[in-house]
Amino acid sequence: MPSLEDDEDAKAVKQDDGDIPPIVQKAITYCWSNGFLDVFRKYFRDNAEPFIGYPPKRDMESAEHTLEHWDLFQTYLKLYEDTLNEWLEREGVENAQFYKDVQHVQDTTTDPKVQEFVYCLLASCDYDSFYSVMVREAMKLGASSKPILRAPETAEAKNADDDGSGAKGDKGSK
Repeated sequence: MPSLEDDEDAKAVKQDDGDIPPIVQKAITYCWSNGFLDVFRKYFRDNAEPFIGYPPKRDMESAEHTLEHWDLFQTYLKLYEDTLNEWLEREGVENAQFYKDVQHVQDTTTDPKVQEFVYCLLASCDYDSFYSVMVREAMKLGASSKPILRAPETAEAKNADDDGSGAKGDKGSK
């Protein structure tokens, strides 16, 4: 792991805003490092297949999310928390103190790099953000192998297409 003194972004944060707690400065360096990020890149790559064919985040309400998606999210959360907690433990910092310091930074800093870190840290625990990453990763695997999933049709929608004869009306292909 690169030290705080060797990281140019961390130096800039340290110089720009003296009110950033040292553990948050170190967390920025650690969480942007390949050692940390590669753990999650691998998880996304290894588990993206169930998201093939799902719409992007902006249209995610149109898709029916599966229990498998939720289970993958829960597994990812555990991996994320364990990875961050192991690092905090090595640093000798309690979780509660770290998150208190992150909250302080979120409330007080104007440094865009620090604000981006806090945003990404919080987004890392959000299902919508997870879904978005998984769909992007799934697209790399071959999104054309499955049709885009849509919300199930309601009885009213099916009846609206019915011309009264029991056969579907000619309103174009579905």
